[in-house]
Amino acid sequence: MRMKSNVKVARVLVGGFFIVWIGHGIPYMFIQDLVQRACVGASSIYTQYYRGYFVSLGLYVFIPVVFISIFGFLTYRNLRNMTSNRNPVCALTRQMIQMTLSQIGAVLLFNGPLAIFLAYSVGTVNVKQKSIFRQAREQLAQSFFSAYTYGTYSVSCKK
Repeated sequence: MRMKSNVKVARVLVGGFFIVWIGHGIPYMFIQDLVQRACVGASSIYTQYYRGYFVSLGLYVFIPVVFISIFGFLTYRNLRNMTSNRNPVCALTRQMIQMTLSQIGAVLLFNGPLAIFLAYSVGTVNVKQKSIFRQAREQLAQSFFSAYTYGTYSVSCKK
C-alpha cells in the first residue's frame, strides 16, 4: 500500500475530484431558468430530474451507502484473508473488523430511512392535490429523517 501512496497518485485523485466537482455544477448553467424579479428557479426539468433524482437520491444517499458498503466489505475480506493465511486473528485485527462492520451497519441504519423517504418524495412530487395535512406530515417526516441521518456521525464518549 505504501508503494501506491505517492504524490503522483494524490495529484491525480485531487484533479479527478476537482473535475467531478466542476462537472456537478455545469447543469446549473443550462437547466436552471431564473425568474427576473425573484431569485428562484423555474425550470421543472431542473427541479424534478436533476435536483430530485441526481442530487437527493444519488449524491446524498446512493453513492455514500454504496461506497461505504463496498470498501467496508473489501476491508473486511482483506483482513479475513490476511489473518487466515498466517496466524489467528489478533486483537487489533478483530477490533478493525468490528469497526468496519459497525460503520456499515450505522450507515445502513441511519441513511436507509432517509433513502426511503427521498424516494417517496421524488415519486410523489407530481401529485397535484395534496392536502394540507399530508403536506404537514411530509414536512415533519423530512425534518425527522434529516436529523436522524446525523446519527451516523454520533460517537460514544465512554472512558
